[in-house]
Amino acid sequence: MEGKDSPGTDMSIPPPRLFDLSLAKNILKYLGKWVKTRKAWVGIVGTLLLFMSLGGIFSYQAGAFPSKNPYNYVKPDGGLGELEGAENESAIITDYATEGTPMEDTVELLGVKAYRLMVTVSWTDEDNAGPTGRRLVNQPDTFEVEVTLPDGEKETKQGSGSNTAPGTITFNYDWVSTGGMPLGDAKLGTANSIDVKVTCTNAGDQTPRFSPFGFRDRADGGNDYTLTVDYLYMPAKAD
Repeated sequence: MEGKDSPGTDMSIPPPRLFDLSLAKNILKYLGKWVKTRKAWVGIVGTLLLFMSLGGIFSYQAGAFPSKNPYNYVKPDGGLGELEGAENESAIITDYATEGTPMEDTVELLGVKAYRLMVTVSWTDEDNAGPTGRRLVNQPDTFEVEVTLPDGEKETKQGSGSNTAPGTITFNYDWVSTGGMPLGDAKLGTANSIDVKVTCTNAGDQTPRFSPFGFRDRADGGNDYTLTVDYLYMPAKAD
């Protein structure tokens, strides 16, 4: 039987520790000193502001109204109203606008007078690229629309739309109080049509979450759009 001083037993060596408490104390001590520095508070506040900003962005995107219509044009209920002897008519044109290239459409109007006219251009940007749609974000597209009325008057409007918030540009005209807009009247110099020029002035690129100097951006060449013309007109009298 071996004694206390037997060479086979060393009672002075403690059992190994699963966790070194001295390391944890040193880390906590370092963190305590770091938190008291100005740089630490700047970093903490900046991180909190960043997360709050990202939360606001994601909340906005989640609450946006996706339109898979694919356009958010809503046809007027019952047309553009009623007028004795007048009729409602609609014309729809779907096309593609390349960034920076104007698309010109002429819409022939029926009848001898137009009483009300509504011109609507609607578009929905393409979905985010990639298999999951998370790596890239498609930036909104901006359109400019110019309408030339039968009497030569022009009006221009601009608008932007994305894949979660479709874009719509609308023009409304009402000539009921003045007796209507004459159509195809040579004496008055009015045409029996309207001209609509649609231009995609800025097709937002597909951008990744992190893209230093835009090196990883994916270009967007343009966008589909729908031109809708609704009008209330007086038909020509039968001979």
